[in-house]
Formats: sequence, structure tokens, C-alpha cells
Amino acid sequence: MASIVPRMAARLRSTGAGWALIGAMLLALAAVAPWLRVPLVRAYYAGDFHIQLGWGPRGVLPTYATVCLALAGVFALRAITAWLSHGEWASSIPWRRSLTARTCIAMALISLSVSLLFVYQFTLVDFVSVTRMIGQYDQSSLIRPMFGYTLPQTIQPLAPFQMSGETPADRLGALIEFVLSSTPNIGLFLPVLGSLVLLVGAYRRRQAALANIADPEHSLPRRYVALLVVSLFAVMLLLRAPAGLVCQWFGVQSVNSGSPQAALNWFQRATTLTPTLQDLPTFHQEYGEAQYLAGAQNTLDAGLYLAQQYRDMVAVDQAVTEDMLLAQRYPGNPQVTLDTTLSLEQSIVNQTNQALLPADNEQRTRYSQIAGMVYLNQSAMPSIDELLQVSPNNLYGHYLRGRILYAQGAFEPAAVEFDTVLTLTSDDSTKSSAYTFLAFCADGLGDYTSGRAYLAKAENLDSGYYNTTARQAASGLH
Repeated sequence: MASIVPRMAARLRSTGAGWALIGAMLLALAAVAPWLRVPLVRAYYAGDFHIQLGWGPRGVLPTYATVCLALAGVFALRAITAWLSHGEWASSIPWRRSLTARTCIAMALISLSVSLLFVYQFTLVDFVSVTRMIGQYDQSSLIRPMFGYTLPQTIQPLAPFQMSGETPADRLGALIEFVLSSTPNIGLFLPVLGSLVLLVGAYRRRQAALANIADPEHSLPRRYVALLVVSLFAVMLLLRAPAGLVCQWFGVQSVNSGSPQAALNWFQRATTLTPTLQDLPTFHQEYGEAQYLAGAQNTLDAGLYLAQQYRDMVAVDQAVTEDMLLAQRYPGNPQVTLDTTLSLEQSIVNQTNQALLPADNEQRTRYSQIAGMVYLNQSAMPSIDELLQVSPNNLYGHYLRGRILYAQGAFEPAAVEFDTVLTLTSDDSTKSSAYTFLAFCADGLGDYTSGRAYLAKAENLDSGYYNTTARQAASGLH
């Protein structure tokens, strides 16, 4: 029995099956591991992203999880055929061959292409995901100071509304932030790691072939012809989206040079080549600027451009007014919803101040550890209500409304808000804070048993021991 393992290892090595098997395992793990993470909100997995090319029907191509699992199956099958290439049952059937260096290189390139395609998609094509995640990042940046305790910083922490998805470089920076957040996200790196492993396998197989240890390499020129054809076809598919971005750049330059009509022509070419540009808020603002300068000042894009100009001038109230007018004229338009959400969030921030919790003496005595945290002035409540009407799943809005209601002593409606927060996030730190205030709300209603249970949940979710608010309250020191 003890000799089985060495014999299996020797066979995996001699046939090259081990390299393909490792590549398959890493791709299968990539299908279930987190790829990106928005701090304090949620993690994103390969199954959350469909492959997109920037044009054509959406949601038709498979997700990255499906691709990873399919490739893992192919690699595993190739490992099996290599394993069967030696032994008494081996025959002259062509597919029963040891793994050659050429095959390892091909598999390495295929594995690497999964990660490269995702980077291409995120930076040049999938503006819906980029915009959604940047919006969630802004919400997390606004919530973080309100916890009242320090959490680990991200790789390149930015202030709210400072992360931009305007250019490919900006989107690449956002991708790096979402990959290298405080919690490791290894999914995107696993196909790359598999590629490196297979390249090492290719080197080892080549050395074995030269030493006549394994089957000799065979020249298969047809494979190279097929690879060349596939590569040319892939380049033709993938170059269309960057061509649209080039047209967008020419449009921006035309606006800057005072040629709005030329800019409009360039922007139209851009959307023809890359229809997903319609999902990028900054594209609508650039298009709107060209329309505004050309005299078309009552269009949707011109209105979005004006709202952005008001925000840049810190005239946020005027931006909100402009967005509300657009919402009346274009009900349900996703770009108007995004822009209105952004204006309202900035309006709420402008209404905030640092103040002690407006609680009675008993609450101050019982929860003195939460004094000094950042709170919204209750005058911001109308803006929060408007924000949640426009964006019902806005994590920032629900969390802050819960905090204000709690500060006002409205414990039941505050608890509803914190329950909603729990449904909107999968992040343990945010859940820990929500459970903390659910405990305070329960205590305010006299349900001390539930309060202790909520504090226990808050502590269990706080694996890094950052939530001093919950731990001090549970200790009975306050």
C-alpha cells in the first residue's frame, strides 16, 4: 500500500498528467473563489460576470465561472488521457498520449487568457459593473467613519466620490483597488498561477523529451495554422471596443477644440462600435457637453452634463434640482437614477456635522462609548428619504437613516433599517455594526435578551476585534 503513492507520483511525472491536473484544480478553484471585493459591501465571484465584448447581445455568453469549470473539465480530461498513455492497457489510439511541452504551453495560454479577458472587459467594456462597484465604494467610504472604530485600510484608500471610471486608466486603478482590498481576493490570480504552473510543466516536458524519457515531440503544423486563425479572429473581435474608445477620445478632443458638431459625429461612431459606452455616466456627460455647445440644451445628456457642472461647482442643490427635472422627463432612466443618487449623496454629505448623540441621560450612561461618533444632522432626513426613493437598495441611505432614527429614540423603525442593511451587504464588518445597533434598539425597547444576542452576533462577525463599540457594550463596562 505504501508503494502506491510513489508509483502514482512517478506516473504523473512521467506522463505529464500532473501538470494538467494542477491547472484543472486551479481553474476549478477560480470558479468559486472571490475575484473582486467592494470594502464593507460585498465580494464578487466569477459567476457574477458574463463575458462581454462591448457589442452584441448581453447575458448570452457564459459567465467566467462556467468558462473556468469547462476549461477545468477539459484539462482534467487531458490529464486522464495522459495518465492512460502508459501501462499495459495503453494502445495506439491517438488521444492516448503523454502530455507534450507544446500541449502544456497551449493550456497555459488558455488559462492565462481567462484573467486577461476579464481585465480587458472590466477596463474597456463592462461599464455597468464598473459604475455599480464605484457607487458601492462611495457608499462604503461614507459609512466607514460612522462606525466609530478603525478598520484596516484598503490598498489605495480614496475619499468618497474620488474614484473615477472615466478613462481606461481610471478603471484599471479601480480594478486594482477591488482586487487588492483588505481581504484577499485570489480568484483573478488563480488562472494566472495555473498558467505559470503549466509553463513550468512545459519546460520539464521539453527536458524529458530531449532526454528521451517521454514520447518524442511531433511536428503538427496544422495546429499552428489553426492557432493563427483563432488568434486573428479573436483580435478582430476584441479590437472593436477599443476602437470605440478611440472615437470617444477624438470626440472629447473636438469638444475641447471648440468643434461640437465634429464631436457629436465622433461620439456617434463610438456608440456604434462600442454600444456599452451608453452605460458609462461620463460618456453621457461628454456627449451632453457637445450637444449643449451645439445648441441642443434640452436633451437627456445635456441635462446630465449640467448636473455634473453644478456638482463640480459645489452647487449640489442645483444639481439635485436638475436631476429631479430629468427624472420627471425620463422616468426610470438608469443614467438619471445614477446621477440623481450621486447628487443626493453629496447633498447629504454637505448636511452632515460632527455632534454628540442627542440621547437622554440614561442612554449616555449606558452607551457612553458611542459618544463622539460622526452623525448626520437630522435635517438631512428629507434628503435621505429622497435618496431611498430613487435608490431603494442604497446601503448608505439605510444605514444613516437607521442611525438618525436611533438617535431620535425611534427604536422600532431604526431596527427595520438595520435589518435592511443586513440584507444589502455580505461584509462581516458592516453586519457587525448593524447588529450592534440592533442590540441598542432592542435594549431601548426593553428587550435585553435580544440585545445580548445581537451583541453576541456582532462580536462573532468581528474576527479582527475592531468593533470596540459592541465589545464594550457586551462587557457591561458601560
